[in-house]
Amino acid sequence: MMLGLEQNGPVFLGLLTLVFLGLIVQSVQAVLAIRANQGVEKVHYYLSRLRQLGVLAAVLGVLGQSVGLYYAFRVIEQAQLDVSPALLWQGVGTSFVTTLYGLGQLALAILAHLLLGHWHKQRCSPTSPS
Repeated sequence: MMLGLEQNGPVFLGLLTLVFLGLIVQSVQAVLAIRANQGVEKVHYYLSRLRQLGVLAAVLGVLGQSVGLYYAFRVIEQAQLDVSPALLWQGVGTSFVTTLYGLGQLALAILAHLLLGHWHKQRCSPTSPS
């Protein structure tokens, strides 16, 4: 037992949920900054943080899976269990939950970054039809 990391599912899913809330906050702040014409630097600041949180989510997801697989294989090795391939595959499939959650957040962050950046560019363009 190392710092309770063998129970990493709730830990990493909790961290990923906090990152997801951060993505929502940064998206809303970017929208408000664009609507209020707060300037390019302010909008780029929020968009940059949005992108960084997306990358953090992906990294946490992969880290959660790696730690989970490490402890699962360690328990199997220490107990010298004869594990069926079906049971092993079920455990590996479960370990993908954090990775999929993190990569899903990265995809949403990239999409929000692209859409908000495009909207900001249109609003700042002097020839935009408003």
